[in-house]
Amino acid sequence: MQNLITNAPKPAIALLAILFLTVSCAGLDTTKSMPTAPPSSSWVKVWSDEFDQGVIDPTKWEHSLDCTDHGNNEAQCYTNRTENSFVDNKGILHIVAREEKFSGPAHSPDHGEYEATDASVTKSYTSARLRTKNLFDFKYGRVEVRARLAGGQGMWPAIWMLPTDWVYGGWPSSGEIDIMEAVSLDTAGATNEIHGSMNYGMKWPQWSAHGRNFESPRSFTREFHDYMIEWEADEIRWFVDGVHYATQSSANWFNYIWKGQEKGFSVANPRAPYDQEFHLLLNLAVGGHWPGQPDRNWESDREFLVDYVRVYQCDSGKSDGTGCASAPDAPVDASIEVVPDAGAPRVNRFPIFRDGPETLTFKAGDRTITNTPAINSWMKSAGNVVITAPDIGGEHDKVLDVSFSGPGNVFFSSADMSDDEVFANGFRLVGGSAWSNHGTLEFDLFIESIDADTALVAKLDSGYPDLGQYVIETPAVGKWTHVAIRVSDLLANPLDGGKGIDLGNIANLVVIEATGSSTARIRLDNISLSCAVNEFPKAWQWDTACSIEPALATN
Repeated sequence: MQNLITNAPKPAIALLAILFLTVSCAGLDTTKSMPTAPPSSSWVKVWSDEFDQGVIDPTKWEHSLDCTDHGNNEAQCYTNRTENSFVDNKGILHIVAREEKFSGPAHSPDHGEYEATDASVTKSYTSARLRTKNLFDFKYGRVEVRARLAGGQGMWPAIWMLPTDWVYGGWPSSGEIDIMEAVSLDTAGATNEIHGSMNYGMKWPQWSAHGRNFESPRSFTREFHDYMIEWEADEIRWFVDGVHYATQSSANWFNYIWKGQEKGFSVANPRAPYDQEFHLLLNLAVGGHWPGQPDRNWESDREFLVDYVRVYQCDSGKSDGTGCASAPDAPVDASIEVVPDAGAPRVNRFPIFRDGPETLTFKAGDRTITNTPAINSWMKSAGNVVITAPDIGGEHDKVLDVSFSGPGNVFFSSADMSDDEVFANGFRLVGGSAWSNHGTLEFDLFIESIDADTALVAKLDSGYPDLGQYVIETPAVGKWTHVAIRVSDLLANPLDGGKGIDLGNIANLVVIEATGSSTARIRLDNISLSCAVNEFPKAWQWDTACSIEPALATN
């Protein structure tokens, strides 16, 4: 539901008979579902809402009250008024979009600055969004929802799931499961289809969104249909009216998270992020990047109807939710292939020192340009920094040996580019979020000795005092340790009096400085900068660059 645009293939689908009553195509299906048996003896119902109490049960559902756009450019305010959500005398939940002015909070309920009484944002539409967060949260199971969808330009009904605790970070790092979404049904040129999908991976805007569409000859807006997922540890399957149409596998999904200074960024355990508790959401959004903006002058309100929501868990005795697939009412189709993903981002690594300084090679039109960064030092007093490059053999061979006996640093600066009219001395880290979200400075560090009050600081330098700096957590003395530093941490920590790093003009790619008593002897090897991007970017993911290039001359 959040920031989702899909362009998935449309498999040919054969619809099965379903168990609820329908009316002719000329009318609307408003019937309550007939009682149904559990899907199989192995599935145990653990939670449900049949909406038979005549009201929305506050022990099961929480309303969102806000006028934010939820990252999608949505045009509605969500309310808890009966005009926007109610249960009728047939036991059907109505989520109603209305064309009307309304004012409400500028932030969503989970935002740190949320105020329920805030009325600073006014919009031209209202609707409702319900969730079970902290009322019913679960991991693994089968979710069934019988619903009739809202149609019309800009209408975006959704049945979906979000993580309750966001263990792996903010959206989408902790995942999202979309059981059903549809946009602008019953409008000119629109296909009669729904979407089942998931969001995961890297930070926005580099995330992954994968799913499939389900196209039907039967109306989704005039008839009720059963929408379902089966969620196991390593697989999630999507169904409509008992027909299996999509599968996603943990061999494809992933999330890319920071694991600390010694490990850096890496893919989390193979089941992440779908190995945590999630909760359910039902909402009818109005407008947004995907469906487009809504039309005006509606003839009547637009409604998303829900007959029931049922959640089952597998009674196989396995903690991973497996063992109950292929129930008779929803057989698994083994021929359905998962939507491919790399299962990891593409990491572009740029070596700077590896058995000596590395040469960076760039293409500029029909020219090839090389630049071998030079090793230099700055010291407050002569002799404070002594640099050698001994060959120590073994896995490291030639390394950089640096002795600090007072304030000073060692740095890698651009080779002389003064004879080139296009480029200046320095580098550009090209790629925006590839660097600011997932960029790293990495090296192997051996500390031979260090004073207790000496700290080592890593920097990226756009010319003093415009730099970013990070205090290294001092590793154990006497052994090689891998050190990874996020570019985002360097960006967040400018030198006092400086403007911080300019990623378009990096004078010195790496700076290692001793502070405090400034007494230490260290060795450095395998120095590199890296950035990461989605291996399979979507057409709408504009920020896909990830490279180092020469800085441009400013004439």
